[in-house]
Formats: sequence, structure tokens, C-alpha cells
Amino acid sequence: MRFCRYLVVAALSVMLSGCLEGKTVIRVNPDGSGTISETTLFSKKMATEIKEFTAGLPSSDPIDPGKLKDQATFKERAKSMGEGVRFRSGEKAIKADFSGYTVIYDFDDITKLTLFKKEGPGHSHSGQNNFSSSPITFDFVKGSPATLTVIQAPEEPPRAAGKTSAHLGSPTETESKKAAELIKGFKFEVGIEVNGTIVETNASQRNGNYLTLMALDLDKIVGTNPQLVKFSYGTDNPSQWSRSRIKDIPGVTVETEDIITVVFE
Repeated sequence: MRFCRYLVVAALSVMLSGCLEGKTVIRVNPDGSGTISETTLFSKKMATEIKEFTAGLPSSDPIDPGKLKDQATFKERAKSMGEGVRFRSGEKAIKADFSGYTVIYDFDDITKLTLFKKEGPGHSHSGQNNFSSSPITFDFVKGSPATLTVIQAPEEPPRAAGKTSAHLGSPTETESKKAAELIKGFKFEVGIEVNGTIVETNASQRNGNYLTLMALDLDKIVGTNPQLVKFSYGTDNPSQWSRSRIKDIPGVTVETEDIITVVFE
């Protein structure tokens, strides 16, 4: 069944990245400068299994996914995000049964920043799975108040053409349970925090001076409806993952506006 193939690819993607929690927060100052904070966490159980598995491979040193990478890796990551982005620091992060690291980058001009450039199928430099289908760019006007514009690529209209889950068959109960086990605990979030008070915005996902662009909690998603595993991986049509289509799924928070304007002081 071709669905099984998608399930395997999804499982490998999660296991190879090892990431069970990923959070990116862009903090913006009134002059357009700011920081990017990327936190990547791994379950201690998964980290142990990966180390044990890779230790048994020929000509391979054990891989510890929660170990802080060398600075050269993060400096390359900084370059990939735009002109003037600089690696500042990296430190271990621990949360309950998870461990990993938090990396901070500085930038002077947010208009030169691009998040989630395409770097291969479903993968980013940071090691986090890339759930954003297109890059996110920014515009900025200094002043008091200042105006930040976040630009998400317009959604593709639904297309009848292409292979959908109906062509791939339905997952069995065992397949759905196995998929739920593989992605248990997975969370992903991208947000923007402005250094000031928001005077006006068209953002729908706002909490004080923090805006959520995308947040996924796969425990809630799959727990509410295991068949959504099929929806996630059982389609070749990218429009099936449109923001407007997934916004009402429990466990999903998403900003549906293509252009988000934030006036703050």
C-alpha cells in the first residue's frame, strides 16, 4: 500500500532529525534589529536509542542528537538566514524528559532576514523539520510607532489534479497507532515577539506582544483523530496542507493572513 511508504518516510524524517520539540522566536526592536532564538529538544529515550543504534553501525561513531553542535554549524546556519545574521551563543536546554540546546542569533535589519529557505525536502539547517511550505520574509518601517510587516507566501488554491489520499488507500488501525507512537510528544512553533506595545495589528493569533505564525502539537492532532496521519502524509497535493484548511484541527494554531502588519511602540 502506498500509504505505508508515506508512513515510513514520515517516521524516518522524525527519527533522523531526532527532534521532538522545536521552537523559533524572532524578537524585533523598534529600530528593526533583533534576535532569533531556536530551541531544539529531544526525548532522552529517543536520544539513547539513537546513540545505541548508531554505536552498532560499522565505521560510525555514536550519534548524540541532544549534544550541542560546534559553532561552525551555527555560523553556517546564520549565513543561510540572511545578510548580517550572526551567531551569538548556544547552550544546553533541559525540560522534563527532554534535552537539547537553544541557539541565539543577532540581526541588524529584519528586512534582510528570510526564514525557512528551501534546503532540501522537509529539512532545515537547524536540524528541525521544516513545516513551513514557503519562506517567510519581512518589511519594516522605523519610527514611533514602528511598523513590521510579515510576508507569508499566498496559499495555493485547492487543486483537483494530483494524487490524493483517496488514491493511496486507508491506513489500518495498527498503522495509525504505530504512526502515533513514532510522533508522540512532537511539538513545533514559530512566533514573533516585538519589543514594545502593539498599537495595531491584523494578526489573528496574538497574545500580548507575541504573535504565533505556526504551532503544532501532534499528540493533540493524532489523539483527536488518528486518521489525520493519513491526511498529513497521504497526499501529493501541497494545497492539502494549506493554512486555511488545517487551522481548525485541534492541536494546530496557524496565522492565516498572507501579510501580517504589526504597528508597535
